[in-house]
Amino acid sequence: MPLSEEQIRNIVISIRQKLGPEASPDLIKSAANEAIREIEIQSTPTGESSTLADRVIVSIFGHNKMGIIAGVTAVLAQHHCNILDISQKIMGDLFTMILVVDIGHSSLNMDSLKDQLNNTANQLGVKIYVQNEAVFTAMDRL
Repeated sequence: MPLSEEQIRNIVISIRQKLGPEASPDLIKSAANEAIREIEIQSTPTGESSTLADRVIVSIFGHNKMGIIAGVTAVLAQHHCNILDISQKIMGDLFTMILVVDIGHSSLNMDSLKDQLNNTANQLGVKIYVQNEAVFTAMDRL
């Protein structure tokens, strides 16, 4: 549920008081936006349905080794992405994992998230693909 105008005003006043009179308007605005985002994330029940536009499919493939799941999920958690479903399989030396992820509360858009995950993929020596769920579903039906 979105915050009321009065609640947002109270958050801004509280932040202004904590930061002091020397705080710039940009700093106050940034801190308030972060506080509001955190409150909204915490007040959103886990598993609450998201819009299809907010859901992406993350596919990971590569040689199995320690740290793949930890590396990928750390990036998702850092950017407030919620894992809605996960499937992981090891076939011989081949690691595969597919995640359905809600990025509706993420600090990144899908393209920026792709960039972050590609950096992680390079570090881990795996391939990571990120697709909008609607696109993934449409492609799967072809």
